[in-house]
Amino acid sequence: MSYLRQYEVNTEKTRGTVYVTDDADMAAKLRSRGEAVLIYFHDGNEGQNFEDFTFGVEDPEGLEEDYLERVYRRLKGLPLFGAAMYTIDSSGTVWGSGP
Repeated sequence: MSYLRQYEVNTEKTRGTVYVTDDADMAAKLRSRGEAVLIYFHDGNEGQNFEDFTFGVEDPEGLEEDYLERVYRRLKGLPLFGAAMYTIDSSGTVWGSGP
């Protein structure tokens, strides 16, 4: 039986879901629908191929909201920090203020 859990994530402008699963097929199906997927690694799924997934955890029950939000932002192409706080000019220089 595979593990699947949903975590709701709220950013300043969007609301979404991070799915945590230990099954490669389920993860691929969710990602193909545009969902944010976090892999749960454990001894029982070590033979599965997760090489195309960016984020994974070994303990999915203690995930912090801040971590889930950062994962969601990265997987959805959202800025890690509030978009209004930072700008990057054509030379790659970052302008703005931090939190």
